[in-house]
Amino acid sequence: MDESWIKMDRQSFEYNHGVNSFIDFALENECLVNDRIRCPCLKCKNMKLFEANIVKDYLFFHEFDETYERWI
Repeated sequence: MDESWIKMDRQSFEYNHGVNSFIDFALENECLVNDRIRCPCLKCKNMKLFEANIVKDYLFFHEFDETYERWI
C-alpha cells in the first residue's frame, strides 16, 4: 500500500484519496474488532477503536501518525 500521502497537506486530493483508500482497505480486509477499526491518527496512536467514519474524521482533524508501521 502506498503511504506517501500521509505527509501531504490534509486538504490535498492525494491525502483525501489516501485516507479513503486506507479506510476501504481496512474494511475490505476485515481489520475489524466489533465492527470498528483502529485509529492511526496522532491522538489515538492506533490504540482506540472507532467506526470507519469516525476514523476518517480523525485522520483529517488530528493527522495520520507518520510512525504508523503496519502496512500490508
